[in-house]
Amino acid sequence: MLFGLTRDDVVKSRDLLGAEMVSKANAISTITELLIEFLEICSPCFELQIIKWSQYCLSAAFDYNSTLQARALMVLGSLSRKGINNRVTYKFIKFMYEMYDVYDNGVHDTRYMSTAVCGFHTLSKLCEGLPPDSPFVELLSTWKRPIVTCPWLIICSNIR
Repeated sequence: MLFGLTRDDVVKSRDLLGAEMVSKANAISTITELLIEFLEICSPCFELQIIKWSQYCLSAAFDYNSTLQARALMVLGSLSRKGINNRVTYKFIKFMYEMYDVYDNGVHDTRYMSTAVCGFHTLSKLCEGLPPDSPFVELLSTWKRPIVTCPWLIICSNIR
């Protein structure tokens, strides 16, 4: 699939696992942002196209049985830079908590690892698209610190 983000043979060598996933995530993000710019310049119905893309991405990004979940998260992140509502932000935070819960329970499957990397990449883009008056602005600003000091449990316990 696109850029081999979830190929199993890539993760057999754990030496550069994180770096490779981040590199591939950046590639998907760059392609998506270029497509958005192209549509913005060339398409008279740009807003309609963005709405369609968003609907497709939302259905795949939060579907745990979707093969395209990680890539849908990446596209969703690029789309969210244009603006995002609080309902989608809440769904994303809940999704990230569930991903953390899976990892915390000892499941270190490569699919979850690549999805988590894509989730963090999406999080950085999502923060850019939040309206300044969103209740999530302050909450998500704590996630911009290094992951080691990230207060996952405090943030996510407020979601439940």
